[in-house]
Amino acid sequence: MATGLIALLLTWQRRRQQRRAFGRELISMPKEALADFGLTRREAEIEVAKPFWKA
Repeated sequence: MATGLIALLLTWQRRRQQRRAFGRELISMPKEALADFGLTRREAEIEVAKPFWKA
């Protein structure tokens, strides 16, 4: 049971790190690149602000 919990926590930590890296990348994109994804700057900011478990 402890092994499963540790694995779960490590998975959450990895997802959090990946999401933070993606968020930094997304926010640094020019508005034209965001538009290619169908996002405005504000929508990108809202998405990045979400906790990793709600994304």
